[in-house]
Amino acid sequence: MENCAFGHTPWSITNAGHNPPLLIRDGLSPIALDKGGPVLGLLPGADYETGRVDLHIGDVLVLYTDGVVEGENPEGEEYSAKRLARIVGSHLQQHPSELIETIYASIGDFRETTLLADDFTLVVLKRVASETRQQETRRQMVE
Repeated sequence: MENCAFGHTPWSITNAGHNPPLLIRDGLSPIALDKGGPVLGLLPGADYETGRVDLHIGDVLVLYTDGVVEGENPEGEEYSAKRLARIVGSHLQQHPSELIETIYASIGDFRETTLLADDFTLVVLKRVASETRQQETRRQMVE
């Protein structure tokens, strides 16, 4: 994924039975965006809650499938959402594509010799300042 420059409009998020996306902010505890409901199509007439979130400059949103956090090491311990949030939080300065590589390497190191037993899908979005805002900031730093 590339860096994304979004407006100030809050995002609406609804989860349909998957792992909750993680919102990682510098200096704050990770936020699991868990509003939603059961797996889509499983229960006719099911209700789904919608959450709203503002993405601030520097925020990272991680969407992932269960195979990412359920990968096991040789002792049978799972990688976990907590470990995923910790690795993202310690690499917030990275570009999203670099962050995906860092996460993948971290999971590989954790698993050692065990094979993935499930799907592995990972999407990383990062809110950055608009080009105009970046230019204004650079100009102020020079002055």
